[in-house]
Amino acid sequence: MSMNQVFLLALLIALWGASPVVTGRSTVTVRLTNYLPHNLNATIHCKSKDNDLGEHVLPVYSKYEFSFKPNIFGTTLFFCGITWRDASIEYEIYSYKRDHAYRCATECNWLIKEEALICLSQDDAGQPNLIVPWKTKAHANTSI
Repeated sequence: MSMNQVFLLALLIALWGASPVVTGRSTVTVRLTNYLPHNLNATIHCKSKDNDLGEHVLPVYSKYEFSFKPNIFGTTLFFCGITWRDASIEYEIYSYKRDHAYRCATECNWLIKEEALICLSQDDAGQPNLIVPWKTKAHANTSI
């Protein structure tokens, strides 16, 4: 391989990995908004295989969001653990394979509501298109 070919190959690889126009990968923002009743806080802990975003306490009507660029392999995945009063869930909050084409190409909007965790579709004027029921915490029997 000549030096010109090596240079062109290196340049092509750099552009392919760095440009959303070339890769088709735009920045994605995941946003979770607390709509729980009675001023209940939600505790959120999100992470991917490579990034732990830490724990955040979200007061009612507050938002927590994070942004990222999906990897070129189409395997980007984020999980969030969400807990409030007597309910909790650990859920795949963003999966490139599930979400990129329709649900949330650039924005994933999730509502934390008493009845469920709800994802709004980016393409259908914010209509709910994924509803995830809560898992309730087991109550300890304190009677003697």
